[in-house]
Amino acid sequence: MSTAKPPLFGALLRLAWQQVRSQMADDVRAAGFSELQDAHLSVFQYPGPDGLRPSDLARQMRMTRQATNYLIVQLESFGYLQRRASPARDRRCVYLTARGRQLLAAIGASVRRFERRLASRVGQDRFECFVEVLRIASTGARAPIQATANRTAITRSRSHSPRRRTARHGRRGRS
Repeated sequence: MSTAKPPLFGALLRLAWQQVRSQMADDVRAAGFSELQDAHLSVFQYPGPDGLRPSDLARQMRMTRQATNYLIVQLESFGYLQRRASPARDRRCVYLTARGRQLLAAIGASVRRFERRLASRVGQDRFECFVEVLRIASTGARAPIQATANRTAITRSRSHSPRRRTARHGRRGRS
């Protein structure tokens, strides 16, 4: 008899992300980007590296500047990125090459295919609701959200929030 509890929201997000990421890696390699390793794909995650300083890219990826620089050097040697002076800044920034833009297009196509497959499994309305919930979660919004007329309303009130227990319980709940 298993005593494992079902995964919490954060774990489910990570598991879903791993599925998307695995499919993306397979698809871009099949599309001819065979030299890429999984770590390289982090550089191209939304919103992408184009026009960023390497230190800003490192923060976006939550990596050290040294590790990020290592990836940038590799991606430059593969022809996906180049560093050059920014017209608006005094510093050098990372820019996509034509090959880098092709890779971004392949990544986008892969993710859209994944979305279509998921929407066909759960239904378009449920998928759109799910995406709306992800948008809310990704912005950290706490205010109630009004959904469009053809979707289920997604609202959240403080009284029903799992983040805090009422004063009657005398302590905070898990978040």
